[in-house]
Amino acid sequence: MWGALAIGQGATAVTIGATGGFRNKALGPVAEALIFGIGLIAFGLSETYWLSLIFLVITGIGIPLFITSVITLLQDHSEPAYLGRVMAVYAISVQSLSAGWLPGGFLLDTIGNFPTVLVSIGGAWSIVFLNYASSKELRRA
Repeated sequence: MWGALAIGQGATAVTIGATGGFRNKALGPVAEALIFGIGLIAFGLSETYWLSLIFLVITGIGIPLFITSVITLLQDHSEPAYLGRVMAVYAISVQSLSAGWLPGGFLLDTIGNFPTVLVSIGGAWSIVFLNYASSKELRRA
């Protein structure tokens, strides 16, 4: 099933490389949140293996949209003297994403699979959409 996710990621990465991605880099995380979230919600509802693979491909499509946009935004809006530090903090934050597996596992055992998917997608959407809505500079980026 990881292969299906990788197919979506690879297809999007090639497309971004060929087209240059979004002109407005702030749209990348918004598009990722929508595509990834919808794919993951559909995956959480799916009870068919082949349909689940399709939803994982859709979920994978969103991941490069976020990564490429956020890295570009960080590099474009950081002072050159601090660029190494900014990217180091970004790398540390990405590596610490697995810390969310502990509360995720607790929620899986407590409330079940699909409600846990809804909690995680709701949290992610809140972060992305609130930041986008509250930052005029981000919307212009």
